Amino acid sequence: MKARKKPYQEMTAKELAATTRAFDDPSYQPPAVDPPAALKARHDRILARAKRDRGPGRPRVGKGSKNVMIALEQGFLEQVDAYAKGRRMSRSALIAEALRRMLVSAA
Repeated sequence: MKARKKPYQEMTAKELAATTRAFDDPSYQPPAVDPPAALKARHDRILARAKRDRGPGRPRVGKGSKNVMIALEQGFLEQVDAYAKGRRMSRSALIAEALRRMLVSAA
């Protein structure tokens, strides 16, 4: 039978220093400890349920979105970004809103 270790709070300064000396070494690597089987099984079940129950991702708006590449003059792009930031919207949302307004006014 293993002898019980003295609790840290009951050790003298010398005993505590001797007991914890290994932790002072910068290259000390604590041993890896596997979780108990029951805890791991429970964790795996919860993780599997979370993966199964989550939806397919971000909901589609309209027909979905498509990335397009456009070229804008650097100074103009900085103005666009500043305007969007001032209204707490993304560059993409600002450009989409401007295009929507143009299409409505053209109709």
